[in-house]
Amino acid sequence: MRTAQVEIPDEVEALAVVSDVHGCAEAVAAFEVLRESLPPHRLAVNGDLVMGGLEPATVVEWALRRAPDLTTRGNHDAGLLAGGSLDEPAYTEGGSYARLSDSQRRFMTDLPDAIHLAWRGRRIRLIHGHVTAQSDASGCKSTPADLIERFGSPEFDLTCLGHTHFPFAARGVANSGSLAQTYVRHWLPDGSRYCLNGGDPRFDDRDTRPSYLLLRAAEGVLRAEVRRFDFDRTAAWRRMAEADPEHAEFWRAKLLEGSPDARLKPHDVTLARPWR
Repeated sequence: MRTAQVEIPDEVEALAVVSDVHGCAEAVAAFEVLRESLPPHRLAVNGDLVMGGLEPATVVEWALRRAPDLTTRGNHDAGLLAGGSLDEPAYTEGGSYARLSDSQRRFMTDLPDAIHLAWRGRRIRLIHGHVTAQSDASGCKSTPADLIERFGSPEFDLTCLGHTHFPFAARGVANSGSLAQTYVRHWLPDGSRYCLNGGDPRFDDRDTRPSYLLLRAAEGVLRAEVRRFDFDRTAAWRRMAEADPEHAEFWRAKLLEGSPDARLKPHDVTLARPWR
C-alpha cells in the first residue's frame, strides 16, 4: 500500500473531504459554488474519481488542480489503470482512461492508497475504504459498524472513508458518502433489500442527497460533520439515460433514489475490473 504523509498548516481552519465523484461534473460544479461559503479550508478527494459519470476528464482535472497532494486512489481509479479505448463509454473505467490527457493519467497513476495528515496536533487518515491498511478487501455494502471495527485505529484521531456511498460520522471513523451518488440501500438479485445503516437508527437512511465531511479542530477537539448539498440530479440522470437508454432505470435508481438495484445492473458495460 502506497502511503503519503502530509502536514496541513494550523492556519487552515477546516478540511472538506469528498469522495466517490464518479465522473459527475454536475456535482463538482455545484460543490465548487458551495465551497465559497465554507471557512478557509483545504479540499481532500478520497477516491473514486471515475466510473459512472460522463465527464471523467473534468473530474480528474478538478482533483489535480484543487487537491493535487490530497487525493487518494479508489478501487475504480485503480481499475482505470488497465487502460481502455474510446469505443468504451465514458462511464466505464476503460472509457474513462481513454478520455484522460497524459498529465491526468500520470496523476491517477501516482495517487497514494492512503494519506496520513498532521493538522493542529491531530492525526487523520484518508483511505478510500475498499481495502484496509493490511490489504484486506472491504466491501461496498459494509455497514458503519463493520467499518468502525475494520478501520478504527488508536494510531489516528480520525479515519475518513468513502466507498460505500453512505455517509456517517462516529468516534474515530467517518465516511463522506458520495459527492454524486449517495446510497442508503441496495436491492439484491433476489429482490431483497439491504439497508446500509445496518439497522442502526443513529445513521440516517432516508436522505439521498450527496454529502461531504467538514472537519474542524479547535481547543484540542477534532470534529467531523456530515454535510449535505444537492445539484440537479434529475438532469444528470437524463443525460445518463440518453447515453445509456437500455439501462435508464438503473441510473435513475442510483442517482435519484439512492438504491442501486442489482437486478438492473448492466454487467456488460459497468462491471468494474479487479483492482488488485
